[in-house]
Amino acid sequence: LRDSLRYSIPALVAWLGFAFLQLRGRSTAHKELLLVALLSVLAFALGGDGLEVAFNGWADAGSPTSHDTEVIRAYRSGGRTTTYHVVVTSWRQPRGAENLVVASRVYRAARPHSHMTVVTKPGRLGFEWIVSYALGGVPR
Repeated sequence: LRDSLRYSIPALVAWLGFAFLQLRGRSTAHKELLLVALLSVLAFALGGDGLEVAFNGWADAGSPTSHDTEVIRAYRSGGRTTTYHVVVTSWRQPRGAENLVVASRVYRAARPHSHMTVVTKPGRLGFEWIVSYALGGVPR
C-alpha cells in the first residue's frame, strides 16, 4: 500500500481538483466536496494498491523459481468463514517462516516436517509473488 501512494496521491489530487471545478458555485459545494474527498482518499489508496498488485503479476516476464520448504505447522482462522494457513520454512534470506493461505485440502494434508514446493516469480515491480504451491502430491 505504501509503495502505491506515489501514484495514487497525485491521481487523488488531480481528481479532487476536477471535483472542485465541477462542484464550485453551488450552495452545498463545501459539504459535497468534503464527502467526495473522504470517499476518494479511501478509494484511491485501495484502488492504487490493487492496481499495483495486479500489474506486478500481470506484467511479470520473469521466470518461475521453485523453492523446497518444510511445513512447520498448519492452523485455521476466521469467524463466519474459515481461512486455512500453512506455515513453512522461508526461502528468503535471512531464514524465518512464511505464512501461506492455502486451500482446505492442502491444510488437511499438511503435517509438521512434510515437504512443500512453492513456486514464485519476481514480479514486474519487484514484489515477489506465489504462482503455485504443492504439498507432496496435493496441488493447489
